[in-house]
Amino acid sequence: IGGNPLSNPQTTLSWGPHKDEVDPQVLQDLGVDRIPVFDPRADFYQTGLVYENALSLSGGTPGTNYFLSAGDLRQEGIVPGTKLDRTSLLAKFGTRLNERLNVLTSVNYVRTGNDWLSEGNGARTYLFGLNFSPISFDITEFEYEDGTQRNHTRSFNNPLWLTENTRYTSDVDRFIASTSATYDLLPWLRLSERIGIDTYGDRRKEEINIGTVSRPNGSMYDQKITRREINSDFTIQVDRNLSEAYAGRKKGAKKVMGD
Repeated sequence: IGGNPLSNPQTTLSWGPHKDEVDPQVLQDLGVDRIPVFDPRADFYQTGLVYENALSLSGGTPGTNYFLSAGDLRQEGIVPGTKLDRTSLLAKFGTRLNERLNVLTSVNYVRTGNDWLSEGNGARTYLFGLNFSPISFDITEFEYEDGTQRNHTRSFNNPLWLTENTRYTSDVDRFIASTSATYDLLPWLRLSERIGIDTYGDRRKEEINIGTVSRPNGSMYDQKITRREINSDFTIQVDRNLSEAYAGRKKGAKKVMGD
């Protein structure tokens, strides 16, 4: 199509005439009195919701203490089909075994589930299709009777088609545990050892249905990411008065990390 794209209504490089200034002959050819107007952004975005609950319990005796907590987060995004769920459990126990030795143990488990859509600037991203959808096109009718995608262009996807036909998920299980022991060897000399582990597994999936622009034949993949880190710290703490005017503190430490 030739001509200046700014004045040619038959090219996607032009916004076209104002909705109230469409040529009467065009309206007559279309068989309508006026051009129907839609709001693609309002038809796409939804109200985000967040539900969060937490419970904690603590107590102890002169020689022991404990802390327990549980939390649950449910979040629905403003983009249809997106959500984040997180459940966490935490337990801490401390005890004084004798006048010199203290032990503290902590265990934490977190499970996170995430569903999202591809973002950025590309044919398979909802932002690209949404921001370029004209007000004369109803994005809510994103599918024909035969199940194929309905859009005003073949260059990118109807954003609501993507919410129903593409899926990205991530399920993470994370476990963190540590134990520390502190021993007062002398009134001015303290020895401390802390050892811990941090491990997680992340299961990711992508599902793209047939008929999606940039992936017309569809695709899917499964991926699993795992990591484990072990950490150990040994600390020597010395507290001595070097003079009446100055109190100094010296520390020596050893740190070991391993995967």
